[in-house]
Amino acid sequence: MAANEPLAHSLEEASILLDGHHSLVPHTPEYERLYVERPQVESDLIREAIRAERGGHPFYWCFTGHTGSGKSTELNRIMVDRRLGAYLPVRVDLEAEFDIHNVAFTDLLLAMGRACAEKADELRCPVPEALRKAIARWGAEILTEEELQTRTEGHAGLKVSLPFLALGEEVRSGGGKRETIRRKISNDVLEFTRLIDELAAALETYTHQRVLCVLDGLDHLDAEPAFKVLNDHFLTVKLPQISKVFVVPLALLNTDFLNTIERRYSTVPNVKVFQTPGVEELDDAGFRFYQEVISRYVSIELFSEEALRSLCRLSAGILRDMIRNTGDACGYAADAGSPRVTTDHVESVWNQMMRFYRNQLRVKDYEALEKVASQPLPRGIDGVPPLLNSKAVVFYPNGEGWYGVHPAVQRLMAASAALSGS
Repeated sequence: MAANEPLAHSLEEASILLDGHHSLVPHTPEYERLYVERPQVESDLIREAIRAERGGHPFYWCFTGHTGSGKSTELNRIMVDRRLGAYLPVRVDLEAEFDIHNVAFTDLLLAMGRACAEKADELRCPVPEALRKAIARWGAEILTEEELQTRTEGHAGLKVSLPFLALGEEVRSGGGKRETIRRKISNDVLEFTRLIDELAAALETYTHQRVLCVLDGLDHLDAEPAFKVLNDHFLTVKLPQISKVFVVPLALLNTDFLNTIERRYSTVPNVKVFQTPGVEELDDAGFRFYQEVISRYVSIELFSEEALRSLCRLSAGILRDMIRNTGDACGYAADAGSPRVTTDHVESVWNQMMRFYRNQLRVKDYEALEKVASQPLPRGIDGVPPLLNSKAVVFYPNGEGWYGVHPAVQRLMAASAALSGS
């Protein structure tokens, strides 16, 4: 298959391959084939990392954006940027390693320790014997030898990380000792962070790189539980002397947490599809980007021009929705036996999105939606965070940044107003 040839040879195949939930990993054939360079992606994180490295101190950073904006792929790209060569990235998928809807600040500390220990095992990094024994005691004091063996079954090749692994498995499963583990870490937090710091120091001595821990997954929480985990315990979570990147929900920036982190955050913006608030005219550069993304999967010739424009508009610039909605439109066209995707097929996707929001929105949400619709730069943010989380309200970080009602919700509101005669 030629490098510039689309992956799909039919609309049916395209409907399956257009998967917006898939993250691309740099330095893989798939990445080289499918990744399209994002416009306006901030590099503040890289600059902060360079400042900290030159200053000889760790840093922390919050990384955010709408769900589906492409955060994971962009973060993957940033972590292998040559300008971060002084750092050794260790990544933690909190959603995979813990019960993300019952996560505590102590789990974040446990995740940091486990990530550093697993990296040490992976690299066969020499770890001082005293540190090995201290880590082992943490597991032995809480879990029996039988429980340790059960929790670490299938991981016999690991050594330093075994106690962290066993404790993490107990916390994730919601076992009877979960609260005991959390309480012990909380009560002995200085000792626990010392273990992390010494592990990080051993890694730095061995690799000549500083540990950079990426804690991914908190963005799948609503703003309120994410606030409780981070803001209420932020000083404690910052204790380990390693650099940290927290992937957080966008709505968290509409809370007092913003005062805590000041300007230590960057946003992966939606692709700029609208030129100005309240105007449906597409941005030329954003539309070209959308076409380039889709053309990697399926020939643009299989879409009418208006179908493409309608799909781009419906996405609100959210990358996952650009891909997923286009896949759905391909599916509707294939089911109808059509040789091309037309506006009729795209209308089915619009209706699908409108049904989703109609079934989700509450009566009280419409007051906040009306305010956003009439004032893209609202004076207050009451009612906005949960709507940001569901993407009924979209943040367009173009320039200063403005808020807009999702295009499908706009159409839903307009239809409701027409029926009521208002």
